[in-house]
Amino acid sequence: MKVYKTKDNKKKPFYMIYPGIVLENIRKSFFTNIGTKIGVLIFAIIIWFYTILGNTYSYIFDVPLNIINIEEGKIIKTRIPDKIQSEFTGKGISLLYLLFAPKYSFKFVIDLQSIRWFYDFPIKEYFDNNPEKIITPRNVDVKFDQIIWPDTIHIELDKVAKKKIPVVPNIEIVEEPGFAKIDNPIIFPDSITISGPRSSIKQISQIMTEKFTKNNVTTPVNVDIFLNVKDLKNISLSHNQINYFQEIELIGEKIIENIPVRILNVPLDKKITVSPSVISLSITAGVEVLKNLGLYDFDVTFDYAKSWENGKSKYIPDIKSPQNIISIGNITPRQIEIRVLKERN
Repeated sequence: MKVYKTKDNKKKPFYMIYPGIVLENIRKSFFTNIGTKIGVLIFAIIIWFYTILGNTYSYIFDVPLNIINIEEGKIIKTRIPDKIQSEFTGKGISLLYLLFAPKYSFKFVIDLQSIRWFYDFPIKEYFDNNPEKIITPRNVDVKFDQIIWPDTIHIELDKVAKKKIPVVPNIEIVEEPGFAKIDNPIIFPDSITISGPRSSIKQISQIMTEKFTKNNVTTPVNVDIFLNVKDLKNISLSHNQINYFQEIELIGEKIIENIPVRILNVPLDKKITVSPSVISLSITAGVEVLKNLGLYDFDVTFDYAKSWENGKSKYIPDIKSPQNIISIGNITPRQIEIRVLKERN
C-alpha cells in the first residue's frame, strides 16, 4: 500500500488523506459498464439456478385428494382431509413444476365404486396397490416415495336429503338518540335450502347469520351478511349470504284528533250509546311515517259481547294502529262511558 506524508510529516495511507477521491473512484468503477456487469450477474444466476434445478431432491407436498364414483343418491357423511401429505423424488425442475401444477393434474384419487356405506382406507397400502390413482402431470418425471399423513381415512356414506330452513339474523342495530327503526327488517332471502347427509339435515332447524353490530345509526342499514356455517359438516347451501335492510328515521310526534269510537257486536234487542263518541291521542313514529297518518288509520272500538259487564259503565277502548308506530300516548279521554238506553221490542 502506498503511503504519503501529511503536512506534519506523518505517514498515512492514501485513502486516509484523500477519502473523497477514493469514494469517487469506487463509484466510477461501480457504475462503469453497468449494463455489462448486470448481464454477467444475471447469466451467473441463470447458470446457478439451472445447476441447482438439475440435481435430484426429495420434497414433501400437500396433494389434493379427489373422491370419485360415489353411489347415486348418497353423499359422504364423515369429514375427510382435502389433501394428503406425501413425499416425491425428482429433479429440482420437476419438483418446482409440481408446486405450481393445477389441481386436476396433480392429485390422489380414491374410488368408492365398491363401497356401500362405510370403509376404512389404509392410505399407504391403497396407493401402493393402486399407483394409477396417483395423478401427476405427463411431462413431469418424479417418483412417489411415501405417504406422510394420514395413515387411514374413514369414509362413511349417507343418503342425500334436502330441507328448507329459515334464516335467523344475528344482527344488532343501535340507533343514535332521536332516531328509531321503522317496520321490521327485510331479509332476502329469509330462508334457504340445505342439502347433505340425511342424518345431519334432520338436526338442522334454522341457520344464523354471522354476528353484525352497528352503533349510532342515523341512516337506513343495507348490508350483505354471510351465513354462519362453521358448525356445518358436508352441508351445501343454496345461498351463503343474505341481504339485510332496516329502515331508520328521525323520530317525531303528532296528535290525531276526533277518532271515532265504534261499538261492536251489539245485540239486536239492545240500543247502546258511547260518550264521548271520539277520542284523541298522540303518536310517536318516524317523521316520514307521520306525514301520511290520519285519524282513519286508527281503529278505536268497544266489543260489547266481550267486554260488557252488568253494573259497569266506564271502559278502556281497544286501539289498533299501523305497525310502524313506535308508541301511542296521551289518549283523551282514557275511558269511555257505555250506556244501555233501553231494550228494543
